[in-house]
Amino acid sequence: MALSELVKREHIGPIVSVAAAAAVAAYATFRRRSDSPYKKIPVAEGGWPYFGHLLSLGPMPTRLMAKWHEELGPIIQVNMGVLPYVMISDAEIAHEIFVTKGSVTSSRTFHTFTTNYYSLKGRGIVFASSDTNWKRTRTAALSILAPKRVGEFDDLIQNEADVLLESLMKATEREGGINPVKSLQAFSLNVILTTTLAKRVTSVDDPLFKEIIHVVDEGMKRAAVDNDISTFLPLLSFMNLFSNKIKNMEDFIKNKRDPTFKRLIAEALQGEQDCFVKSFYDSQYALTEDDILVTINDLLSAGSDTVSVTLSWAFLILSQHPEVQKKIRDEVDAFIKEHHRFPNFTERDAFPYLLSVQKECFRYRPISLFGIPHLTTEDVECRGYLIPKNTAITVNFNAVHLDAKRFPNPTEFIPERYIDNTQTMMAAANGKIEKRDHFNFGWGRRLCPGIHLAETELFYTWTRIFAKCVIEPELDNNGNPIHVSLDDATDAGLVILPTPYKVRFTPRTDALL
Repeated sequence: MALSELVKREHIGPIVSVAAAAAVAAYATFRRRSDSPYKKIPVAEGGWPYFGHLLSLGPMPTRLMAKWHEELGPIIQVNMGVLPYVMISDAEIAHEIFVTKGSVTSSRTFHTFTTNYYSLKGRGIVFASSDTNWKRTRTAALSILAPKRVGEFDDLIQNEADVLLESLMKATEREGGINPVKSLQAFSLNVILTTTLAKRVTSVDDPLFKEIIHVVDEGMKRAAVDNDISTFLPLLSFMNLFSNKIKNMEDFIKNKRDPTFKRLIAEALQGEQDCFVKSFYDSQYALTEDDILVTINDLLSAGSDTVSVTLSWAFLILSQHPEVQKKIRDEVDAFIKEHHRFPNFTERDAFPYLLSVQKECFRYRPISLFGIPHLTTEDVECRGYLIPKNTAITVNFNAVHLDAKRFPNPTEFIPERYIDNTQTMMAAANGKIEKRDHFNFGWGRRLCPGIHLAETELFYTWTRIFAKCVIEPELDNNGNPIHVSLDDATDAGLVILPTPYKVRFTPRTDALL
């Protein structure tokens, strides 16, 4: 739901005049003295007293903000109620802020649900502030998600890709056109669930799948901006009490989230199978039970959402580009003809076209609007602007990926865009900004620690699907393909899903394996 709709639904219009005076004090911390040597960050048009731009954003705020960036430049201020947010639309500026100056721009903003409840007041790696405990927890996560450690589970990941392929083909045979989202969730969940907790789900009907996905989806929805109006509009905090929102947050964590993960962790520790969670109990990390519980939630949420949403967009895009699929199939077939087997991730350099298409799908349809905001812990100077301490900063992913200076003809899907760049996405994300391919995994110290695992999953999925299938649109009653618009999307909290669609995974009659 758009913030403007939520504000109207809560009937808060009558308090505008009362709130106007409070706005002056709330914005005071962001004012510039007339004698300041710094340029003033341009403020987007259309703000209201106290409410700022909350009433103006609409259901897809990234598009409106892209317009503001075109008019005002790559650094703008958007007032989220009483809180000023600095929005960035330029990759090099974002790199300077989040990487070069990452020591003071890597904390997190306050959010009632994620700060007080989900993260158990600052635990885990996603929503915790950048304190000593977070650094220790992130070090532990990076160690278990490093390429060498992930490589130990290579056979497992390949097996899950095989299971996904079979399920998609059987569903197509049984139903014709299918929406692959749930199957993709089961696949990506199984990879992170098996590697982390030595568990797997058998299907989308498995009670364990439903239990975990319910917890993950609920957590992502509650973490969305429109579920924390009182943070942006403090005068409305009483609504949380009247609507039982706080009680519902507490109940969700204490009676659903925590019991689920405590049980799964206990079972993993008692089992004999190797898994990541056992490494978290290594004394060198000094993690508490709460640290581990929240981190497991982080891994399962990010692991199941990122890959499944990425594949959802990719399959929809490629269903409308049969010529691209043909080139991918030719590349995969050439490898199979020579080696008589599927490739390993270490052989990915043999697939420059496939890798280029993967990266272009990421760029063409980013899986998040803005990611999770960063927070400055000191004043930050950038390009003549001063960003004060305790300011939220975020990136407009859509604007960055549509930057014509970096990506010529940015609104076009150009599969060959990265054909000469076969480096891993992990290497690109940790390297020079000039070589960065896309920005979906974040920035600097907040870069997703599971990037290598995700890329491994995607590689094994793609090589198997295109070796065995052709992805085709659903057909109408007259046998004509039904094309779903790539411009439509569904806001699912922290991620953006394509509008519901159906495709067919048609078995290849000329498959070599």
